[in-house]
Amino acid sequence: MSLKNEVGNIAWYSLMTHNPSTAIDYYTKLLSWEVMDYEIEGFGKAKLFQAAGQKFAGPMDLNDVKELPSHWIPYFAVESVDEKCQQIKSLAGEVCFEPFDMPTIGRTAIVSDPQGTVFQIFTPEDPKADVNVMGGSIGQPCWLELMAKDPKSLATFYGTILSLEVEEQDMGEGAYFIIKKGDHMVAGITAVPEGFPETKYWLPYFMVTDAEASSSISHELGGESLSPARTISGVGTFTLQKDPTGALFYLFQGE
Repeated sequence: MSLKNEVGNIAWYSLMTHNPSTAIDYYTKLLSWEVMDYEIEGFGKAKLFQAAGQKFAGPMDLNDVKELPSHWIPYFAVESVDEKCQQIKSLAGEVCFEPFDMPTIGRTAIVSDPQGTVFQIFTPEDPKADVNVMGGSIGQPCWLELMAKDPKSLATFYGTILSLEVEEQDMGEGAYFIIKKGDHMVAGITAVPEGFPETKYWLPYFMVTDAEASSSISHELGGESLSPARTISGVGTFTLQKDPTGALFYLFQGE
């Protein structure tokens, strides 16, 4: 596997949260995630989430940054973080935190798109590493979605910076823009549905066996369901959730 083949894939997730211990308790009970300790040289100890044998995310303490809500943030793989930062700025995006190195892991930067959605770009230290963390097993992240005021222009933006194709589909509720690598679909961008909260964060989907049952468990654990379970024929059933610390995500039951 070469780095060029990994460009555009989702290489990691961080859960930016005001209460890591509460978040860890919630997700491990809801989605049966395992928690592992990991030492990052120069950054200290970290905790990692693992599902179905694959590491894919980690919680990070927002500390006293009270103006930011708890949220999930994806890392998109790119060939050069520094070059990509320049391109993002040229396309009306913003570099929120300049590129920095994580020893033995890779280089990353925190950036935002022209409508203010925050995400990270990442280049692994090992150019032959398979960095794609998306999967189809229970508990794993299986899709990524952004609800935006102007989904079409954002789809063009992400397609350009990630060297991905953009395909427009009708999912029964208006246009849905899929960014993809050949036949491999990476993420979707859509308009904010009526009645949904407006958010400037990408929302991960996590695979479950029963979306409605998992939604009930989420409620028992202190989470909140922000939408009833909805089913799209040929795709599956999903429901928008808020964890006890305020981060939004979807539970997804594949058809």
